Amino acid sequence: MFYLMISAGGALGGLFVSLVAPHIFTRYLEWDLGWIGGNVLAAAIILGTVNNGLLSRYPWLFGPGLAVVAALLCYRAGLFDKNLDSLAMRRNFYGVLRVYDTWVTVDKDNYEPVRELVNGGILHGMQLTDSERHGEPTTYYAPKSGVGRAIEFYSADKARKGIRVGAIGLGAGTLAAYAKADDIYTFYEINPQVPPLTDKYFTFLSDARQRMTKGHGRLDIVMGDARLSLERELKESGSRRFDVLIVDAFSGDAIPVHLLTREAGDIYAAQLAPGGTLAIHISNRYLDLDPVVRGLAQHLKLQVLLIHSGDDKPNGISASDWMLVTENLSLLAKLGEFADKDYDDKDHDEKDQADKHHDPKPALLWTDDYSNLFRILKLK
Repeated sequence: MFYLMISAGGALGGLFVSLVAPHIFTRYLEWDLGWIGGNVLAAAIILGTVNNGLLSRYPWLFGPGLAVVAALLCYRAGLFDKNLDSLAMRRNFYGVLRVYDTWVTVDKDNYEPVRELVNGGILHGMQLTDSERHGEPTTYYAPKSGVGRAIEFYSADKARKGIRVGAIGLGAGTLAAYAKADDIYTFYEINPQVPPLTDKYFTFLSDARQRMTKGHGRLDIVMGDARLSLERELKESGSRRFDVLIVDAFSGDAIPVHLLTREAGDIYAAQLAPGGTLAIHISNRYLDLDPVVRGLAQHLKLQVLLIHSGDDKPNGISASDWMLVTENLSLLAKLGEFADKDYDDKDHDEKDQADKHHDPKPALLWTDDYSNLFRILKLK
């Protein structure tokens, strides 16, 4: 009977977490509730009214005492934090999305209001809410970032009537800040909760669509796994011929490995226009993706350029590492001067700078059959 009850409890708990909790909670509360429930039960046994209970002489204190214990546990778990500053909070299989207003410090007496989209502990986009600056690209996508420089390179070509940009990962839609009237932007997003939040609480997409009404541009959002979507499009309608294809899905703790394999690289290359660029965002707290991208570039027989840009917190700009994979010699010559030279010396000591400018590690090529995260762990 004991083992039957253990199995039944596990099955019921699994059903609750997978089927019920996502519909009644906006964040991960089931662990906290289980922890609180277990401790309250233990407290009930210790304080119980039986002969050896701590409150056996004062049974009328049992209920209030248990309520105090439960309240303290709820406070410790943060259940009284109503997240009143959150404009929205959504939870699904992909995590907890939260939109809230905050500010960045400009100087001692001045603050810049901003709105952020966060998934768990990862920032997925920020918009300056100042009416005069709300359209500026921020965080990892600032004009001096690798992706910002790549988009501007193609946009500056007067022989082009608009450019084609594809982006894996929508976030707050910040990349749409670069979109012009005749550009075609396609975002690939796997989380169905992201587009509604982005459209409702951020204006990057709506501003871009409004600019496109003055030309022949278009902004599309394709839902589903990006790799599968890109592969399906190749089969059904041929190459999208992107001038810039942006892969931005690796800033979290658990990265989608299938987007960095040899097979994924073949799909990306087929979706690029001649002379196009694959821009991969490799900023990550725990993993050094540089060798993997270099291995991918070698497989595709393309050149690779690493561009690091420092942060500028008063303007909502985060430090970022982008790797540009391309055969475009003009782009390599133009942006080569920025390769790994925007390192913010003010915020790092000499040892950090030396580490940043070390020789590239040996290239690694991941495949759908083999990948090894241990080889790219940042151990210091």
